[in-house]
Amino acid sequence: MSVKFTIFTPTYNRGNIIKKLYNSLCEQTYSDFEWLIIDNGTQRIDKIITQFKNENKVNIRYFSVKEAGINRAYNFAIKVAKGELFFKVDDDDFLTKNSLQDILNVYLTLVSKDNYAGVAGLRAYPNGKVIGGSGQFNSAKFIDATNLQRSSYNLDGDKAECYFTDVLRKYLPFPVFEGETYTDESIIYNRIAADGYKLRWFNKIVYYTEYRSDGITKNIYNKLYNNPKTYRYIVNQRLNIKEFTGLYKFKLLCRYFEISHKKNEKMNKSIDYISYNKIFCIFCWFISYLTVIVPRKEIS
Repeated sequence: MSVKFTIFTPTYNRGNIIKKLYNSLCEQTYSDFEWLIIDNGTQRIDKIITQFKNENKVNIRYFSVKEAGINRAYNFAIKVAKGELFFKVDDDDFLTKNSLQDILNVYLTLVSKDNYAGVAGLRAYPNGKVIGGSGQFNSAKFIDATNLQRSSYNLDGDKAECYFTDVLRKYLPFPVFEGETYTDESIIYNRIAADGYKLRWFNKIVYYTEYRSDGITKNIYNKLYNNPKTYRYIVNQRLNIKEFTGLYKFKLLCRYFEISHKKNEKMNKSIDYISYNKIFCIFCWFISYLTVIVPRKEIS
């Protein structure tokens, strides 16, 4: 049976916090959705999910997957999703009461899905402050832009993107490297944007985020340090995207080389991994000794 939305939640040993999201799903004014939970933690939360299911308020599909990693969870989820729209919502976040209805209303404004990958609203902190840019909407109801054009419209920072499932299936899977569990969702979003697919961005908060001390955002540099193959993949992809400025690429390489210094990598080895102008890479290698883009105390 198909549904309009798949709400995808990857979780890893977070049974103590997922109820806030569940409660927000119970309160949705639009109910044609499934909650697809992919659990690859060591502390399974099936008992908690069974309690939710027994309340019979939300259509829940729960899978326990042995291999850890958001990339593996995402790759699995997209295979089994039944929704036309795919909305990733993290286990420590929650939605506004009208979130799905607001997203659907914007979706219905699309005369044609051609050249569109989905729609996106705003994220906010629990106190209501918008995360990142709030968009240059002015009198316009919407902004139609690719993921790579966000800076031009003051749409930087975390947003609430809801993608068409069939578009995601064209561009997935995420790359998976043995022994590594981290990925960056922009890998796929940038692939989609590079082919010209736009999102319809709208000026309404639909998603609340609280950045926890044990979350990915707060521990990003450790994630990059401990997942070197994935990190190199991300760096190489971004270096070869024309929409990113030279200044951005300079900062990107300096951060990459700062982490290389922390790992005691030799210059030649570190640069050989990068598919970009070697002279520019050498320049960034030496400059990175002077920059502090990465707080070194955050890397262990």
